[in-house]
Amino acid sequence: MNLSTLAGLTPEEEIRALRREAAQLLAAGEPREALRCLEQALERAPQDPITYAELGRALQALQRFPEALTSYERALALKPDFFAALINRSNALRSLARFEEALADLETALRLQPASPEALNNHGTVLRDLKRLDEALVSFDGALMARPGFALALCNRGNTLLDLKRPRAALADFETALQLASADPEAHFGRALTLLALKERLEEAIAEFDRAGSLASIRWSAWSGRPRPWRSWSSTARLPRI
Repeated sequence: MNLSTLAGLTPEEEIRALRREAAQLLAAGEPREALRCLEQALERAPQDPITYAELGRALQALQRFPEALTSYERALALKPDFFAALINRSNALRSLARFEEALADLETALRLQPASPEALNNHGTVLRDLKRLDEALVSFDGALMARPGFALALCNRGNTLLDLKRPRAALADFETALQLASADPEAHFGRALTLLALKERLEEAIAEFDRAGSLASIRWSAWSGRPRPWRSWSSTARLPRI
Protein backbone atom coordinates (compact mmCIF):
# COMPACT_ATOMS: atom_id res chain seq x y z
CA MET A 1 0.00 0.00 0.00
CA ASN A 2 1.22 3.50 -0.79
CA LEU A 3 1.97 4.99 2.61
CA SER A 4 0.74 8.41 1.44
CA THR A 5 -2.79 6.98 1.47
CA LEU A 6 -2.46 6.53 5.25
CA ALA A 7 -1.82 10.23 5.86
CA GLY A 8 -4.17 11.75 8.38
CA LEU A 9 -5.35 8.42 9.80
CA THR A 10 -5.06 7.47 13.44
CA PRO A 11 -2.79 4.48 14.23
CA GLU A 12 -5.82 2.19 14.62
CA GLU A 13 -7.29 3.41 11.34
CA GLU A 14 -3.95 2.79 9.60
CA ILE A 15 -3.90 -0.83 10.80
CA ARG A 16 -7.50 -1.41 9.70
CA ALA A 17 -6.76 0.14 6.30
CA LEU A 18 -3.71 -2.08 5.82
CA ARG A 19 -5.66 -5.20 6.82
CA ARG A 20 -8.52 -4.22 4.51
CA GLU A 21 -6.09 -3.73 1.61
CA ALA A 22 -4.46 -7.09 2.38
CA ALA A 23 -7.83 -8.86 2.35
CA GLN A 24 -8.66 -7.34 -1.04
CA LEU A 25 -5.27 -8.40 -2.42
CA LEU A 26 -5.73 -11.94 -1.12
CA ALA A 27 -9.16 -12.14 -2.72
CA ALA A 28 -7.60 -10.94 -5.98
CA GLY A 29 -4.96 -13.68 -5.85
CA GLU A 30 -2.04 -11.44 -4.90
CA PRO A 31 -0.75 -12.92 -1.62
CA ARG A 32 2.75 -11.42 -1.89
CA GLU A 33 1.34 -7.91 -2.00
CA ALA A 34 -1.03 -8.80 0.85
CA LEU A 35 1.96 -9.99 2.87
CA ARG A 36 3.64 -6.61 2.47
CA CYS A 37 0.56 -4.81 3.76
CA LEU A 38 0.32 -7.09 6.78
CA GLU A 39 4.00 -6.68 7.60
CA GLN A 40 3.43 -2.91 7.59
CA ALA A 41 0.46 -3.40 9.93
CA LEU A 42 2.58 -5.51 12.31
CA GLU A 43 5.22 -2.79 12.42
CA ARG A 44 2.51 -0.54 13.84
CA ALA A 45 0.86 -3.12 16.12
CA PRO A 46 3.20 -6.04 16.91
CA GLN A 47 0.74 -7.53 19.41
CA ASP A 48 -2.36 -7.59 17.19
CA PRO A 49 -3.81 -11.14 16.93
CA ILE A 50 -6.00 -10.31 13.92
CA THR A 51 -3.02 -9.16 11.87
CA TYR A 52 -1.06 -12.29 12.79
CA ALA A 53 -4.00 -14.45 11.73
CA GLU A 54 -4.31 -12.60 8.43
CA LEU A 55 -0.55 -12.97 7.93
CA GLY A 56 -1.04 -16.72 8.34
CA ARG A 57 -3.65 -16.70 5.57
CA ALA A 58 -1.28 -14.88 3.21
CA LEU A 59 1.56 -17.28 4.00
CA GLN A 60 -0.76 -20.24 3.45
CA ALA A 61 -1.73 -18.86 0.06
CA LEU A 62 2.00 -18.83 -0.75
CA GLN A 63 2.26 -22.44 0.52
CA ARG A 64 4.69 -21.33 3.23
CA PHE A 65 2.96 -23.57 5.75
CA PRO A 66 5.51 -23.67 8.60
CA GLU A 67 5.62 -19.86 8.64
CA ALA A 68 1.82 -19.74 8.49
CA LEU A 69 1.70 -22.00 11.57
CA THR A 70 4.01 -19.63 13.43
CA SER A 71 1.71 -16.71 12.62
CA TYR A 72 -1.39 -18.59 13.78
CA GLU A 73 0.41 -19.65 16.96
CA ARG A 74 1.22 -16.00 17.72
CA ALA A 75 -2.40 -15.03 17.07
CA LEU A 76 -3.64 -17.76 19.39
CA ALA A 77 -1.11 -16.94 22.08
CA LEU A 78 -2.58 -13.44 22.12
CA LYS A 79 -6.20 -14.62 21.79
CA PRO A 80 -6.65 -18.30 22.74
CA ASP A 81 -10.34 -18.41 21.76
CA PHE A 82 -9.71 -17.04 18.23
CA PHE A 83 -12.07 -19.27 16.26
CA ALA A 84 -10.96 -18.30 12.74
CA ALA A 85 -7.28 -18.75 13.61
CA LEU A 86 -8.01 -22.26 14.91
CA ILE A 87 -9.85 -23.18 11.70
CA ASN A 88 -7.14 -21.83 9.45
CA ARG A 89 -4.30 -23.28 11.53
CA SER A 90 -5.96 -26.68 11.22
CA ASN A 91 -5.94 -26.24 7.43
CA ALA A 92 -2.20 -25.47 7.50
CA LEU A 93 -1.55 -28.51 9.70
CA ARG A 94 -3.54 -30.67 7.31
CA SER A 95 -1.47 -29.40 4.40
CA LEU A 96 1.57 -30.71 6.29
CA ALA A 97 -0.19 -34.08 6.90
CA ARG A 98 -0.25 -33.39 10.65
CA PHE A 99 -3.78 -34.74 10.90
CA GLU A 100 -4.03 -35.43 14.63
CA GLU A 101 -2.97 -31.86 15.42
CA ALA A 102 -5.40 -30.52 12.84
CA LEU A 103 -8.17 -32.55 14.46
CA ALA A 104 -7.30 -31.17 17.89
CA ASP A 105 -7.63 -27.59 16.60
CA LEU A 106 -11.01 -28.37 15.04
CA GLU A 107 -12.28 -29.94 18.24
CA THR A 108 -11.24 -26.82 20.14
CA ALA A 109 -13.01 -24.69 17.52
CA LEU A 110 -16.17 -26.80 17.83
CA ARG A 111 -16.21 -26.30 21.57
CA LEU A 112 -16.33 -22.57 20.83
CA GLN A 113 -18.92 -22.81 18.01
CA PRO A 114 -20.54 -26.27 18.02
CA ALA A 115 -22.86 -25.53 15.08
CA SER A 116 -20.29 -24.01 12.73
CA PRO A 117 -20.78 -25.65 9.31
CA GLU A 118 -17.18 -24.87 8.30
CA ALA A 119 -15.73 -26.43 11.44
CA LEU A 120 -17.97 -29.50 11.15
CA ASN A 121 -17.09 -29.96 7.47
CA ASN A 122 -13.38 -29.64 8.18
CA HIS A 123 -13.67 -32.00 11.14
CA GLY A 124 -15.15 -34.55 8.77
CA THR A 125 -12.38 -34.11 6.21
CA VAL A 126 -9.65 -34.72 8.78
CA LEU A 127 -11.48 -37.75 10.16
CA ARG A 128 -11.60 -39.05 6.60
CA ASP A 129 -7.85 -38.46 6.28
CA LEU A 130 -7.47 -40.60 9.40
CA LYS A 131 -9.72 -43.33 7.89
CA ARG A 132 -12.32 -42.79 10.62
CA LEU A 133 -15.07 -42.85 8.02
CA ASP A 134 -18.19 -43.42 10.12
CA GLU A 135 -17.21 -40.53 12.39
CA ALA A 136 -16.53 -38.38 9.33
CA LEU A 137 -20.09 -39.00 8.12
CA VAL A 138 -21.46 -37.78 11.46
CA SER A 139 -19.51 -34.53 11.07
CA PHE A 140 -20.67 -34.00 7.48
CA ASP A 141 -24.26 -34.69 8.56
CA GLY A 142 -23.82 -32.01 11.22
CA ALA A 143 -22.43 -29.53 8.69
CA LEU A 144 -25.40 -30.14 6.41
CA MET A 145 -27.86 -29.82 9.26
CA ALA A 146 -26.30 -26.46 10.10
CA ARG A 147 -26.27 -25.39 6.43
CA PRO A 148 -28.47 -27.56 4.20
CA GLY A 149 -27.19 -26.03 0.95
CA PHE A 150 -23.49 -26.56 1.76
CA ALA A 151 -22.24 -27.99 -1.56
CA LEU A 152 -18.71 -28.56 -0.26
CA ALA A 153 -19.97 -30.74 2.59
CA LEU A 154 -22.20 -32.66 0.18
CA CYS A 155 -19.17 -33.46 -2.02
CA ASN A 156 -17.11 -34.47 0.98
CA ARG A 157 -19.89 -36.69 2.33
CA GLY A 158 -20.26 -38.20 -1.14
CA ASN A 159 -16.54 -39.02 -1.23
CA THR A 160 -16.80 -40.66 2.19
CA LEU A 161 -19.83 -42.70 1.11
CA LEU A 162 -17.79 -43.87 -1.88
CA ASP A 163 -15.02 -44.95 0.50
CA LEU A 164 -17.65 -46.93 2.41
CA LYS A 165 -18.81 -48.65 -0.82
CA ARG A 166 -22.17 -46.88 -0.79
CA PRO A 167 -22.19 -45.45 -4.33
CA ARG A 168 -25.93 -44.88 -4.70
CA ALA A 169 -26.02 -42.71 -1.58
CA ALA A 170 -22.87 -40.94 -2.83
CA LEU A 171 -24.50 -40.27 -6.20
CA ALA A 172 -27.44 -38.55 -4.51
CA ASP A 173 -25.04 -36.20 -2.67
CA PHE A 174 -23.06 -35.32 -5.80
CA GLU A 175 -26.22 -34.68 -7.79
CA THR A 176 -27.61 -32.44 -5.04
CA ALA A 177 -24.29 -30.57 -4.96
CA LEU A 178 -24.52 -30.01 -8.72
CA GLN A 179 -28.01 -28.60 -8.37
CA LEU A 180 -26.51 -26.06 -5.97
CA ALA A 181 -23.25 -25.41 -7.85
CA SER A 182 -23.45 -26.64 -11.43
CA ALA A 183 -19.91 -25.49 -12.30
CA ASP A 184 -18.22 -27.21 -9.34
CA PRO A 185 -15.51 -29.48 -10.82
CA GLU A 186 -15.27 -31.58 -7.65
CA ALA A 187 -18.95 -32.41 -7.78
CA HIS A 188 -18.66 -33.42 -11.45
CA PHE A 189 -15.58 -35.49 -10.68
CA GLY A 190 -17.27 -37.22 -7.73
CA ARG A 191 -20.33 -37.96 -9.81
CA ALA A 192 -18.11 -39.45 -12.52
CA LEU A 193 -16.30 -41.69 -10.04
CA THR A 194 -19.63 -42.81 -8.61
CA LEU A 195 -21.06 -43.70 -12.02
CA LEU A 196 -17.88 -45.65 -12.68
CA ALA A 197 -18.20 -47.47 -9.35
CA LEU A 198 -21.79 -48.41 -10.24
CA LYS A 199 -20.56 -49.82 -13.57
CA GLU A 200 -23.40 -48.17 -15.38
CA ARG A 201 -23.85 -45.13 -17.62
CA LEU A 202 -20.15 -45.34 -18.47
CA GLU A 203 -20.36 -42.91 -21.38
CA GLU A 204 -21.96 -40.40 -19.03
CA ALA A 205 -19.15 -41.02 -16.53
CA ILE A 206 -16.51 -40.26 -19.17
CA ALA A 207 -18.34 -37.08 -20.14
CA GLU A 208 -18.38 -36.03 -16.48
CA PHE A 209 -14.62 -36.60 -16.18
CA ASP A 210 -14.14 -34.39 -19.23
CA ARG A 211 -16.44 -31.73 -17.82
CA ALA A 212 -14.63 -31.73 -14.46
CA GLY A 213 -11.27 -31.46 -16.19
CA SER A 214 -12.45 -28.60 -18.36
CA LEU A 215 -13.88 -26.70 -15.40
CA ALA A 216 -10.74 -27.08 -13.36
CA SER A 217 -8.31 -26.67 -16.28
CA ILE A 218 -6.78 -29.99 -15.35
CA ARG A 219 -4.45 -32.16 -17.32
CA TRP A 220 -5.54 -35.70 -16.65
CA SER A 221 -3.06 -38.52 -16.52
CA ALA A 222 -3.25 -41.07 -19.33
CA TRP A 223 -6.52 -43.01 -19.22
CA SER A 224 -6.06 -46.20 -17.23
CA GLY A 225 -9.55 -47.14 -16.19
CA ARG A 226 -10.02 -43.85 -14.37
CA PRO A 227 -8.21 -40.53 -14.46
CA ARG A 228 -6.04 -39.42 -11.62
CA PRO A 229 -7.93 -36.91 -9.46
CA TRP A 230 -6.38 -33.49 -9.15
CA ARG A 231 -7.06 -33.62 -5.44
CA SER A 232 -6.71 -36.84 -3.50
CA TRP A 233 -8.49 -35.70 -0.38
CA SER A 234 -11.64 -33.95 0.71
CA SER A 235 -11.73 -30.19 0.70
CA THR A 236 -11.77 -28.01 3.78
CA ALA A 237 -13.53 -24.71 4.13
CA ARG A 238 -11.35 -21.67 4.76
CA LEU A 239 -12.59 -18.75 6.73
CA PRO A 240 -11.96 -15.68 4.61
CA ARG A 241 -11.30 -12.22 5.93
CA ILE A 242 -11.14 -12.32 9.73
